[in-house]
This record gives sequence, C-alpha cells and structure tokens, in this order.
Amino acid sequence: MALAGRTATKIQSFNPEHGDVQNIIGNSDHPYWKAIESVFVEQSTPQVVTSPVPVFEFPRTFKAKQTNLDEIIPVTERFAKKFLGVTANLREMFDFPAELPWKDVLLAFDPGLDNRQVVEKSLKSQKLSVYEESNVMEYKRSEVFSRPTLQIIENSIRPTEGTCGQSPNQLNADGRPYLELRGYALAFGLCYFAFKDYLDPETWTWFPKNHLPGGGVAYGGWGPFPYFPRVLFGWNGSDVSDPDLGARLAMPVRLKT
Repeated sequence: MALAGRTATKIQSFNPEHGDVQNIIGNSDHPYWKAIESVFVEQSTPQVVTSPVPVFEFPRTFKAKQTNLDEIIPVTERFAKKFLGVTANLREMFDFPAELPWKDVLLAFDPGLDNRQVVEKSLKSQKLSVYEESNVMEYKRSEVFSRPTLQIIENSIRPTEGTCGQSPNQLNADGRPYLELRGYALAFGLCYFAFKDYLDPETWTWFPKNHLPGGGVAYGGWGPFPYFPRVLFGWNGSDVSDPDLGARLAMPVRLKT
C-alpha cells in the first residue's frame, strides 16, 4: 500500500488527458515514466548504516621464544618447497610478532595460490583424499590474492575454544579474524607433513568469509569415514549452529615488502 500510495502521489501532478496516452506510451523520456522509475529506484536502494567493526587485538600470552615458532618456521619452508613449489625465507618476508597467543602453533603460508592449487598441492600431493561438496573455486575469495600471506593459528585438533556452537553469522559479527578455506588446507597439509596428524578428526571448522553465490558457507574437516578417510570441504547455511562446528582464530603476520 505504501508503494502504491507513493506511485499515485508521484504521477498525480501529470494528470494525463485521454489524448495524451499514446504520446506517453511512445515517449520513454516523458516525466510520467521518470516518476515511476524514481519510485522503484528509491525503494530498491535503501541506505544501510552499519557500525564499524573494531580491529581485534590478539592476547600476547607467550614470548615467541617460549613457543614452537622457531621450530615450525623451517618446517613450513621445507613444506612450501616440496609441495607448493616455492623457496621462501619467511623471516625475511614477514615481520613475526615477539609475542603469541598460543604456545604450540601452525603456520598457513600462501605464496600466491588459488583454492584449487592449494588443495592439489598441499593435500592431494601428499596422497590425502579430498571430497568437495561444491567446487572449492566457487566460494568467495577463492582467487589468487595480490600478495603472499602468512597466518599463525593454534596447533589444535579442535577449533578455537568458545567458537563451537556459533553460526557463521555470529562469527562474522564478532569482528575476529578466522582462518579461511585456503589457509585451512595449507595448515592441514603442514600438520600432516610435520606430524602425520589431522585437523578436526572429531569436529569441523567453519570458514565464515567463504560463501557460495547462493549463500552457503564453507566448512572443512577430516571426514569420519572409517573405510575411506579424507579431507572434506562442505557447506551449510549461514545461520546454522552445531556444537561440533567452530572456527579457528588466525593471527595475520605483516608482509615486510
């Protein structure tokens, strides 16, 4: 009713006579049509005001020397050379923090690969079976990033404490940076390379920023298939929550160059 009322108000001033109807129909620039167009344009482009999301400050719990950072950096470099096909000196490339939130960490180093390349190189090259409910290239942010990236995550078989039971909508709203599908595949590959271990053997990890065009949000884990274990990338609705579904905080490391 509101739209109909606004439309009537807009065109009432034109009050076309019967003889003007043909002229109006044949003239797309007539003010009558401009009035109709303005009603629908105003309706379809409402202004939405959103509150700014504060930058998350990671707790600095451990001095870097108290963690396994010095050990995992060269392991990550060997992994990158063997499976990603790049030679990298991570300390020369990135400005590592002096303090970390976790004592036992993994690195997700992306030298410049898309989702498909990461799955093939990090996982399948190590003979890990992979199942994709939807093609990993269909998710948002699946393309090659403009610069290399490095993230630090906790070396844990479960998602970050306190995130399980939260939906992707809730996770996105809390303003904290979470690991994405690409970083998860890289960290999973590193974990298997270094320790022959798996992420999420009993849980699943959401990737809140990676969604399909239809709105489904990606998640991943080590599939519970006793006769055919595999890394699984699936998706579910952005408002879905489950006690076995969480997310992983990811601490970005600044690129020096």
